[in-house]
Amino acid sequence: MLIYNAQTIYEKEISFFFCRLLRLSYLCIMARTDMQQLRSDISNIVAQIPRGHVLTYGDIARLAGCPHLSRQVGHLLSTMPSSLHLPCHRVVNAAGRLAPHWPEQRQLLEAEGVTVETGKDGIARIRLKEYRWAISI
Repeated sequence: MLIYNAQTIYEKEISFFFCRLLRLSYLCIMARTDMQQLRSDISNIVAQIPRGHVLTYGDIARLAGCPHLSRQVGHLLSTMPSSLHLPCHRVVNAAGRLAPHWPEQRQLLEAEGVTVETGKDGIARIRLKEYRWAISI
């Protein structure tokens, strides 16, 4: 007879959760046999973000059909050529925080009328409720 303690059950649940998440991400990537198509979808979505509004990496991943790939969205955006002139400054993280090593992002957003606040922790962020692009995701 097998006896499971709370730690073993917790480890099994965590293991199951991560395996399922990895499998979903893998299936999403496999469904898109062409990563160029994903890159194209991401650039098309970012190009449509209107002035004075933002989307999160997760929003873009959901719109591109791969809701579990928000980190990959960030990576792909960082590798896009500047010649595309994408408004990448309009993309923030899920908490509304700006990119920590890109001071120009704040200036570009403020030039579009977006209010950027600096918290007590010194991190610049925006109010997503106010500036998130209202698009059905």
